[in-house]
Amino acid sequence: MPEDAPAENPDSFEDPLRYQPKWSNPVFVSGILVGAVLAFAGYVGPSISSDLSSISSTFLLISGVSIIFGAFGANASYKRKGIVVGGVASIALMAFATFHYFQQKEIGILQIRGDVKDIRAELTGSSALPGAHHGNFLEFRFLPGEVEIDHLSLAITPSDDRLIEFDCIPQSALTRAFGGSKRLVWRYDSTKGVLTGVEDESKEVPAGPCLAPGETAPRFSLLDSIQPLASAHAAESIESLLYDLESEIAIVRRNARRQLTALGKQAIVPMMDHWERRSGVYRVRLGISVALTEYLRDHKNERKQISALLSENDILNIAWAAGDRDRTLRIYASEFLYDLGDPRVIAAADTVFPASDDDGRYNLVLILSGTVNDINATERAELARKLAVWRRLVGPNTQALIDKVRSQLG
Repeated sequence: MPEDAPAENPDSFEDPLRYQPKWSNPVFVSGILVGAVLAFAGYVGPSISSDLSSISSTFLLISGVSIIFGAFGANASYKRKGIVVGGVASIALMAFATFHYFQQKEIGILQIRGDVKDIRAELTGSSALPGAHHGNFLEFRFLPGEVEIDHLSLAITPSDDRLIEFDCIPQSALTRAFGGSKRLVWRYDSTKGVLTGVEDESKEVPAGPCLAPGETAPRFSLLDSIQPLASAHAAESIESLLYDLESEIAIVRRNARRQLTALGKQAIVPMMDHWERRSGVYRVRLGISVALTEYLRDHKNERKQISALLSENDILNIAWAAGDRDRTLRIYASEFLYDLGDPRVIAAADTVFPASDDDGRYNLVLILSGTVNDINATERAELARKLAVWRRLVGPNTQALIDKVRSQLG
């Protein structure tokens, strides 16, 4: 080496201050400050605000740490960039593992197996969640805020466009999916029309609303509070709400039912006229039955006024619904007619009874028991005669109910 050639110092003798962060650099300082604020917000966020989920807080924490490392990396010398990149990559992998862990704890996963070929399904809680079809199963993914409601609903639509609604799925059946990576697996049996695995592997959950034990008539739990509708726009709103009863979106149908319930008596005549025009549409019959039932449940003192708004043909249409083979429709319509106690239902039941199956006939007899206190001696004798004839046509459960009603008649 020529004597006048400049000597190159080895790395071990380089000035260490050369690789220190340049604190005078405003970009570097800003990056550190922004990253620290985001990381701190992600760390303390869940304890300050319940609206900030663990996924969101983890994301903030990761973002803040990433910005801090990026700021340091931007100040690294060429010879030290490999070390910085390796460190940032390690932190990124750790952050991803943490994020994935919290994601598994925060997101619930539900799979429905069984008879799911060619069906569509929608889970409705605080919002409507369509199921993703994966061939031999349907999958739903949901966050805690989407299932914060006492009872959720699962609407299944087979290829023939019938609607099967499970309206009595407790919140606890879905919240147990949180806190781990376990998937919930339910099975749908199209022959029986039931779900299994909802809460207990051996317990079957039938389609339809909730039934409270000890009640003398069908009952179901309210899914949400009713939001009142301004009466100034009632006439216009009723038409649009009746149209919404046929929506393909479950949450739209449910909102229409609640709003019709809130309108009360002023919606009864338009609803029954619409029922007559669209009597072949299941969703119309079900939606109007739900609205009538919910309103009467909270306004039993108005049952005479409600009866006055219903024609004999209206009573007959609802009686056909009470004797329907669809359990959901049958229960809602039965509850309404039972609470209504209108004696005209006796003649309507006489028309519907021969065409109904034993479940429908049971509900029709149950409805008639609600009229006992509103009929005179002649009508009581006529009803007792009808029940004696019907008793020979039904199964043991309906026979026992008939005997109970006949004893009430005296």
